Amino acid sequence: MRSMALLFGRRSFPALRPSPSVSAAASASLLLLLRPNFSLTVCARTPTLRPTTRPLAAAATAFAPAGRRCPHRPVRSFAASVLPSPPPPSTMPPPNLPNPPHTPAPSTAAGTLSKFRSVLSARGLDAFVVPSDDCHLSEYVPGAFERRAFLTGFTGSAGTAMVEVSGGSGGARVWTDSRYFVQAAAELDDAEWTLMRQGDAGVPTLPDYLAGRCAERKDYRIGIDPSVHPSSFVRELAAAVSKAGGSVTEIDENPVDAVWPDRPSLPASPFRVHLLEHAGASATEKLRRVSEEMAERGASLAVFAALDEVA
Repeated sequence: MRSMALLFGRRSFPALRPSPSVSAAASASLLLLLRPNFSLTVCARTPTLRPTTRPLAAAATAFAPAGRRCPHRPVRSFAASVLPSPPPPSTMPPPNLPNPPHTPAPSTAAGTLSKFRSVLSARGLDAFVVPSDDCHLSEYVPGAFERRAFLTGFTGSAGTAMVEVSGGSGGARVWTDSRYFVQAAAELDDAEWTLMRQGDAGVPTLPDYLAGRCAERKDYRIGIDPSVHPSSFVRELAAAVSKAGGSVTEIDENPVDAVWPDRPSLPASPFRVHLLEHAGASATEKLRRVSEEMAERGASLAVFAALDEVA
């Protein structure tokens, strides 16, 4: 590891070597707790210290000057005067954490995909696209809509799966962006799924990939659940595959549900009306404004699907 120079108050140690046995947290404790005019004596041995100073002592020992010794003098204990001592573990209150999100039960990738392909074949489909969204196109969805996570085992909040009935190498793929490359690679069964690193050179988009498959085989039928896709994606996909001789078929009942025996129930929480001081205007006033805007644009119907817009 490259040598470092640390400045302790008015004294500088130019050639300090960090020890691999000390964590970054200990080093950070040392650097953050030092005060501007404080002089620190670094030594290779320290006497017994209070618990709050042990990270400081470990960090000081780790950054001892290379090739030189110092007298056995204790590191000056100032942490206790700066930071309060933590309470004993038995008296510490439990953390106030929110309920963890639902995580689909893991399933055997090969068995699940085999059943899923049988369902697609029975419906006359060659491929099916499974996004992350729910009917409101939310990024973080209720457990009942975590179809992509159940089917693939990849639990990131963004990604789209595609399964082909023909199977074989590359017959099941997941597209996701760079935020989830590491997570997807760790969670996907690479014997069954191919990770498509969206945005990388040479990686086609999902519409372009399916257009290529349609060009290889005429009358290629791609199924989608129209309730969980934005219309912009459906138009892009349909335009790409139609040029190659394929078609997009809308399916009313999502085929993933047919192979998901323990699918969570749909949310059934009661509606809650926001107080006017939080809502800013009454529902009546907001509807009046929407009606006026629709009249100006000559619209006879307006659809609001996103949950924040509905609220």
